[in-house]
Amino acid sequence: MRTLEQLQQPDARMPHFAVWDGAAFRTITQEDRYESIAALALDQAVPSDIRIHFDTARNVYLYAWFVYRFHVVAEQQVLATLELALRTRLISAGILDAHGEYRRVRPPTTSGGPPRVKSERVGLRRLQELASEAGLLRNDRIKDRAAWAARLARQRQSIEQMQKMTELALTEMAVPDEAPVPSQDELDFDWIGHFAKHLPDLRNTHAHGSSNVHASVLRTFQFVRALIQQLFVDSAAGDTSL
Repeated sequence: MRTLEQLQQPDARMPHFAVWDGAAFRTITQEDRYESIAALALDQAVPSDIRIHFDTARNVYLYAWFVYRFHVVAEQQVLATLELALRTRLISAGILDAHGEYRRVRPPTTSGGPPRVKSERVGLRRLQELASEAGLLRNDRIKDRAAWAARLARQRQSIEQMQKMTELALTEMAVPDEAPVPSQDELDFDWIGHFAKHLPDLRNTHAHGSSNVHASVLRTFQFVRALIQQLFVDSAAGDTSL
């Protein structure tokens, strides 16, 4: 619990984070964080209740500057926003019924009998799969796909450098000036499948209670925003050129 005197002071952990300003690393500021999260606004074409839900998560992220533990609260909220967005879009597409449930037709219990219809409220993983199967979520509609591939390439480069340092028993190594070129596998990475596999596990970790605390949640916001934009802007417009 923060004291009254601490309410407007940054959490003691925040000064330990840094950003690259193009020439050198410097201590991160709340202005840096504000600019990063402000850039992730949803398009006005997204239903207002989803935008409000998403903006609640963005505001919690901003207040994590003062309470470090709010980072995971913000991440839990933005993943809940994704589930709301998926359910809303699948209802409008007729894939879920008006109550947000998925109707499955099963074989009759007896030969020649009527088919059985079962309605169930599916979770985040299945919602993502249904949206993908319906063409509402597609890798070729991810606008930031090239930037995400470049990020994978940088991660690969860092791992390769660490392995080389270990092999040569080095304590330091110069970082190459040139950015690594993404491989074809990195360019073709299945982000939609990756999200369907991993985002529900992350959401469940938060929803069922966890002592895990971390600040690296901005990437989750970026991923969720890209999916929601695709659900209500790109796929609705039928834009297949991306």
